[in-house]
Amino acid sequence: MFNFVLILNIVFLLLTLFLFLRKTRFGLHMLQQSSYLSTDFLKWGEENLFRNLSFAELISMALTIVLFFVFLYYDSFFQLVNSSAALFFVSLGLIPMKKYSGKNAKKPLVYTARVKRLIAACAVLFVLISAVTVYLSIKYMTVYPFLYALILMTVFNYVFVAAANGLVRPVELAVNRHYYNDAARILKSAKNLKIIGITGSYGKTSAKYILTRILSEKYNTLMTPESYNTPMGVIKTVRGSLKATHEIFVCEMGAKYRKDIKELCDLVKPQYGLLTSIGPQHLETFKSIENIIATKFDLVGSLADKSKAILNIENEYIALNAPPEAVKYSVERKNGANFWAENVSYGPQGVRFTLCSDKGERTELESKLLGRHNVLNIVGAAAAAVTLGMDIRDVVYPVRRLEPVPHRLELKRKPGGITVIDDAFNSNIEGAKSAVEVLGSFPEGGRILITPGIVEAGEKEAELNREFALSCKGKCDYIILVGKKQTEAIAAGLDEAGFDKERLFVADSLSQALAIMNSLAGSGSTVLFENDLPDLYNEKLI
Repeated sequence: MFNFVLILNIVFLLLTLFLFLRKTRFGLHMLQQSSYLSTDFLKWGEENLFRNLSFAELISMALTIVLFFVFLYYDSFFQLVNSSAALFFVSLGLIPMKKYSGKNAKKPLVYTARVKRLIAACAVLFVLISAVTVYLSIKYMTVYPFLYALILMTVFNYVFVAAANGLVRPVELAVNRHYYNDAARILKSAKNLKIIGITGSYGKTSAKYILTRILSEKYNTLMTPESYNTPMGVIKTVRGSLKATHEIFVCEMGAKYRKDIKELCDLVKPQYGLLTSIGPQHLETFKSIENIIATKFDLVGSLADKSKAILNIENEYIALNAPPEAVKYSVERKNGANFWAENVSYGPQGVRFTLCSDKGERTELESKLLGRHNVLNIVGAAAAAVTLGMDIRDVVYPVRRLEPVPHRLELKRKPGGITVIDDAFNSNIEGAKSAVEVLGSFPEGGRILITPGIVEAGEKEAELNREFALSCKGKCDYIILVGKKQTEAIAAGLDEAGFDKERLFVADSLSQALAIMNSLAGSGSTVLFENDLPDLYNEKLI
């Protein structure tokens, strides 16, 4: 009987080990999406501890703890019953393990050199913990010390992964320092390279693509690809893509913490700077709007010549802090703008407007891009291009040829006569309101909004989601909210706006939202996907 109990415990141990390995992979995936910041990752782990454990896992873990006391005080029959039950429930616990596979991830785990070093650190940490607990198991002739350690590493896997991240941190600092110095050397050797930094709470990626398309008409231009806007993303671009033939480097600069922009400016040393916006983005990490303002203006402060700063003065925070000699732009002419738009007209096919400058220049532009905020992005990019040496008339052709940035108000035609407006990578209030405005320009009756709302806005999140909800009035025929908890403020705002409750749906996941959409959409319908939760918030994944 006792041997059979021992066999059951060993099988239980092997199954738990398998679960531990799968959850460790999942933890590495989430750590990568947390930009390898242990503080952000640990916060995510604490908030999602019970979402990351199935009911069957919890039962099996509890039974194993009970089994320890059974082993001490009762006979082998009870051990057998308890071991059998524990094995049964841990087997059930393995059933939902597909959620740890990453198959539902929007952004899969990338096995970079850093991830491989983290895997090695996890292995070292596991061996160290195992060595101690196996010694105790041998000493006291029981499997429980190792089994309990394994259970704790499985239940609190995010702590284990964060510890491995801390273990490998000195190595990462040394590697990053080497890469940083190498990128700095490459940039310093590019004597004639013009570098423009682009930052903003939102709009920076779209402005980067637009500016690069315009500049490429005249100059050999390199930009940081996709959303490469962290130090390592910029370093990777410089070390892997910058050539001696490049004349301009367009560098997107992202930030979540106070000194992030300064760190990037110290590396690339831009001569020009484009500031697209300032708003309550990443307020959870910045803590205050004043910190965001100071961080974004670090780009302007890094410029030796402030007349090479191109600033969106439609934004009140930028307008209040703009140096007088800076180049200023807006949609309407105000606050002493140097570049602005007139005669703006929108339609499903795009936008037309007149680009004007304070030098009396007027140029007719048309673009397939949708939304007022893209007019602002085009004006800002044109102002930057002229500041960099282009003629204002040179922007006409590239602006006409602009393609939507993927997942940013990207218009798609689907079978069955359904139009999709993909704005999944937009998560700021101004862009969200602009996108809903675009949806409102389409025929009534079949306008469907799918959104999880605004996230990562700290204490202002509820207020911004209410503001977003109020902007939907009269522009949406059906609204599908994704996620119950974070959309409560939107639902309340829609109720305040008098939106028909019969036309409001709340889905647990994007897949459920799509099922609802398919039941509503028909020929002539327009569906706006506004913001898509990252995997760290993905209900279906975790």
